[in-house]
Amino acid sequence: MRVADIGGCFKAAQELIDTAAEDAKQVAEEIDTKETEELRAALGAVQGGRMPAARPG
Repeated sequence: MRVADIGGCFKAAQELIDTAAEDAKQVAEEIDTKETEELRAALGAVQGGRMPAARPG
């Protein structure tokens, strides 16, 4: 990437920021999905199913 002036520099920087933000959002969504499924399994839910009924304490 070659930048000829300050305006081009700011535009290139913004493109890098936008790309990084999109990548971070995608990774976070993947991690959230995995962690949610792991938590549900730890709490006794069948994958894709409902949570078990709460037992009276």
